[in-house]
Formats: sequence, structure tokens, C-alpha cells
Amino acid sequence: LERSGGIAAPVGHFVAPGAIGIFLGPRLAGFGWLTRGVLPVCLLLLAAGLLLAPKKISAKPVSALPLTRLRLAGLMGCMFLTVLLRSYMGTVLRYAFLSETVLALLFTLGIFAGKFFGGILADRFGALRFSAIAQSAATVLFILSIRLPWLAFGGIFLFNTTMAITATELYRALPRFPGTMFGLTTLALFLGVLPRLLGAENLFFNWWGLGLLSLISTALLLGGLILVKGGIADAAVAGAVTGTDADP
Repeated sequence: LERSGGIAAPVGHFVAPGAIGIFLGPRLAGFGWLTRGVLPVCLLLLAAGLLLAPKKISAKPVSALPLTRLRLAGLMGCMFLTVLLRSYMGTVLRYAFLSETVLALLFTLGIFAGKFFGGILADRFGALRFSAIAQSAATVLFILSIRLPWLAFGGIFLFNTTMAITATELYRALPRFPGTMFGLTTLALFLGVLPRLLGAENLFFNWWGLGLLSLISTALLLGGLILVKGGIADAAVAGAVTGTDADP
């Protein structure tokens, strides 16, 4: 986040490979020589690399978004719930083709591509404009995918383009606390899978359920981005009027 300088693309590139790890993890867990031999060695090498790595990074300065406390709280709430719903949505999807390894891999690659390219597209076209189009299209594709399952590949790609946007906007809101902002998204991801881990059944794998979850997620994301845009506009107007300033 600090190296990105408020640009979404690098954040997406960093997180996207996690989708491949989630796909491979359960499938590789059955190889005892891997989990008891190779994996611990890799973790120890990673730990050594972190200890030996330079302690300072070349952070690009980012000014905090000019948001009032109310707008800041609204933005953080919207982004947190967007990530939570995106995580929960992943536990709801029960397409029959996910039992086939090749198709499940292609589906996972769609998640990877959404996270990887979402930041690029948001930087190119603007986060609010791109999100409105991409998430609306994802909603339609998810609704139709109950009858036409192959449309789910496009829906999952578009749905996951929000990842880089949510993390970047949280960082831009409070750039002094990048670890905290990234930690919030991680907490939201965990809470999203908690119902499934606890064995709770869901009723949302149908056209209205997928549509409802996707619409709510879209509304929260767009609401947060509108709060950002409104805060910037208010600060610009306040700065243009002598003797006024935005509420800190």
C-alpha cells in the first residue's frame, strides 16, 4: 500500500495470487511430504528473508482524503462490509461444475484475473465509474448463471475487481495506518467465511439470492466511493472560499 502511492493496480497484483493459493491448498494438503517437508522449509526461508530485508521501503507520499469524521466512518463501514459480502459470496456459490478440477481451476483463474486487473481498470477509468458498470454487470451475470452456469465465469471476474479498490480507498482515507487498513480487509474476509466454517447452511444459491447479495455489495461499494467524491468536492469548495475550511 505504501509503495503504491494510492494507485490501485499494485495492490491488486499483490493480493491476486492468494486466489491460486486457496485453490491449491486443499488439493496439496494430502501430500504428506509436501506439508511436512517442503512447506516448513519454504516458511523458514521466507522468515529469514523478512529478517534480512531492508527495514525501510520507498513509500510514496499520500495525503489523507479530506473527509469529515462522519464521511470517514461511512467510507470505512462501506468498504468493510463490501469485503465481507464478497467473501461470503464465495461460500454461497455451489455450481455443479466446481466439482470438476479443470473447470474449478478456470473459475479460480477468473477470481485471480478480477483481483489482478481490477485495480488497473479502476485507475484507468475511475473507481466510481468502473465499479458502477462492472458490479452492475456482475449482478446480471450471477442472476442468469442459475440457468446458464457458464455466465458465472464472467460474473466472478467482474465481482472480484472490487478487491484492489476497497483496500486502496481505505488506505487513502488513513495513509498513516496502512497496516490497520489492510488488517480491516483481512478481518472482513475471515468474517465472511465464518458462517460456512460454523456449518450454517445458506439459502442464497438461487437467482434472487445471488442477485440480492451482489446488489447489496454494489450499493455499499458505490456508497463508499460517493462519500469519497463528495468529501473531495466539499474540501475543494471550502478551500476556494476565503476563511473557510473542511471539518477535520
